[in-house]
Order: sequence, then C-alpha cells, then structure tokens
Amino acid sequence: MSGSTVYRSAAIMIPLIAVVPLSNTFAAISISVLPPILDLSVPPGSREQISLTVKNLGGSMVEVSPAVMDLMLGPTGAALPVAPGEGAPSCAAWVSMDESGFSLGPGESAVRDVVFAVPRGVAGGTYCVIVFEAREAERIAPGPSLNISARTGTIIMETASRRSRRSGEIIDVKVTRNGEHEVGIVALFKNTGEIHLKIRPSCVIHNREGRVIDRLETDAGTGTVLPGGIREIRATWDNQRKMVPGTYEVRVSVDFTGARRVTGNVEVTID
Repeated sequence: MSGSTVYRSAAIMIPLIAVVPLSNTFAAISISVLPPILDLSVPPGSREQISLTVKNLGGSMVEVSPAVMDLMLGPTGAALPVAPGEGAPSCAAWVSMDESGFSLGPGESAVRDVVFAVPRGVAGGTYCVIVFEAREAERIAPGPSLNISARTGTIIMETASRRSRRSGEIIDVKVTRNGEHEVGIVALFKNTGEIHLKIRPSCVIHNREGRVIDRLETDAGTGTVLPGGIREIRATWDNQRKMVPGTYEVRVSVDFTGARRVTGNVEVTID
C-alpha cells in the first residue's frame, strides 16, 4: 500500500541547478528533470515507485551521473545537496535506483525508475535529493580541455505522519541604517519542529504608544523551511513620509500551519 504523492512545480522551492560554463567556445550544458519536487506521504512499512524524466536541453552530447544525497536549504531558500549527515533528517537510504551513468544526445530524454521504501517505526519529516550531473561527452582534441557541467535534481520531502510536531521561533532581528531614509531589517526564523514548514512572515512598525505606523513587505524566499533549518526574512522601511524622528518598534511575525504565531522585535531610532 502506498500513500499520496504530490508533484510540485519548481516555484515551490528554488530548483537545484548549477550551470558552470567555463568558456564561451563551448555551448552551455543544460538538463532538466521532472518532477523537480516530490511531496510524499508514504506510510511506514510501505513503498512507492516513481519515474523521473531527465532531458538534455543543450546542443551537445552529455554524460549524466545520478546520485542520491542529503538535503539542506540555505538561509535564502536555495536547495543544497550535502554529504550524509550534514542536512535535514534524511530519507536518502530509503531510495533505490540505478545510479549508473548514461548518455543523452541533444533533445534526448531518459527515464529513471525510483523505489521509495519507508521502514516501519519512523515519524516526522525526512528529506533528500536525487542529483543528476551532466558533463560534456569526452571529445578528442589537441591542447588543454575545459570541463563544463550542469547539475539539477528532484527534491524528495517525505512526511510519514501528518501529526508531526510543528514549531518554530524567531531567533534574531537586526536593523541597519542604509542612509537617511532607509532601514534594512533582517530576521532569522528557525524551524524547531519535526516537519518542514511553509512560513508566512509579516512586518509592522509601531510607535511608542503601540500604534501601527507602517506595514512592510517581506521576502523569505520560497518560505519552505526544513527541520532545524534557518530562514532569513528581509524587509525595508523607506517610507519617508512616515519616518519622522522618534523611536519605533520593528515587529516581525511568522505564521505557519499547525502552530501559533511567533514574533520578534527590535527598536530603531529615526533622528
């Protein structure tokens, strides 16, 4: 028996892409993989088979090498494949697939079948990424050779139990004066729970009397934060009309499903 699978678009998280063209003498290598993100809910003791499609979008023959790695998200939300034990709680060991290399000509596609088997007795959220690295097929030519590569992958987010604990906290809020009429705000939110969170941050400016003076737009990247992960929340206060001299409270709040709002604040003085 298998659980549900949600195929998400690449807009949910920053896709795992790193293209490194080292010389404009060569065409840049470009590959894609579908689906880019798998949001799974396979029950403990069950398995699910998934097919991944890798396509060569470039104009030259490439050699593709697959690998299964642990996953972490950087402070801005960038997906980073890491060595075992360095990322979020891992499900890499539950992935079975053919990791031998293969070749793709321009416009060609290949399908790799993945079996995802969840052992009994596990709970909470676990994560990994199946990485496909493409390098230009070896060419015989005199003189030094240049190495061009591209890397993309499918992120797997497995939730063995929807009753997993969800919690988080704002661990820091800082402000910087970026000129006479601009205040930069950076808050750090940490996921202290057992499952990934989709956060919804907000930022307001209060005066000494507690009245809301301004509401600011915030940027938290994709908003997805893995267990143990830290996400930057950024905002800018540059409303010159409302920035009259005085001392103000900058209050950053974060909402997410399954838990109460968390807040953090810091004072800023406008001269």
